[in-house]
Amino acid sequence: MTLEFVVRVWDLPSKKLLFEGASDKVSPEKVIGILGLPADDPEIWGAEYEATPEQGGQLLRLMDLEYAGPGTFRVSRERS
Repeated sequence: MTLEFVVRVWDLPSKKLLFEGASDKVSPEKVIGILGLPADDPEIWGAEYEATPEQGGQLLRLMDLEYAGPGTFRVSRERS
């Protein structure tokens, strides 16, 4: 079992999942930096965070994933 970051892109009005991608090769420090989260918060890994389109794009590039459509980005860290 490994921990991986998961990026999901949602169309919130219709509650439709538009994209989902994950990576276990991403540094937690880089994700924390992109999202602007406090690194010393113990609750950080049990939650899902909304990201701006710019932050979502940075995370996708960091994770070597591609998505170019609209939607609301959400990021979480999960066990695979």
